[in-house]
Amino acid sequence: MSIKISEEYKEQLRKIHTGEGKKMGCGVQPPAKLLEIIDQYKPKTILDYGCATGAMKNHIQGLYPNIQLSGYDPGIPEFDTLPKSVDLIYSTDVFEHIEPAHIDNTLHLLWQIAPINFHKIACFPAKKKLPDGRNAHLIIEEPEWWVKKIESTLESNCKIVYNKTIFETVKGKDRKQLEILIMKG
Repeated sequence: MSIKISEEYKEQLRKIHTGEGKKMGCGVQPPAKLLEIIDQYKPKTILDYGCATGAMKNHIQGLYPNIQLSGYDPGIPEFDTLPKSVDLIYSTDVFEHIEPAHIDNTLHLLWQIAPINFHKIACFPAKKKLPDGRNAHLIIEEPEWWVKKIESTLESNCKIVYNKTIFETVKGKDRKQLEILIMKG
């Protein structure tokens, strides 16, 4: 099984990441909860799913030099291959960028690759647009929708062990994000 993505959307991502559009996904600071998870579960291998240019992956690698980190991003050729297996997958501000027709496939695949998944999901429209004019967040849903979507696609040996909705006001606009930890067992 491989990640499904349309060629048209892959081209939109490539344009964003090569500077033909407004770049996205260049954040460095990992969520505090992710660092807690790394410290608690001590994974030997980690995948930054939707790593963009790899800035956060590289920052985490500096914090944990003994962990093997890899990145995946379909819009960047050096990161367009998924590993077969890792101990932990994380993503920050990625799930809302997945094409709606392919979200179930993506969720199923991630559960197969890693026994621990941590995702931070934005639940609001992005400021950035794709080069074709669409909002960069292709799926804009409430945290409760994401929890139900994840629960409905979980494999029988996976369970949600943590989920928290984070409320922020940024430049006068309310934003919700979901942090969610899924584990096999």
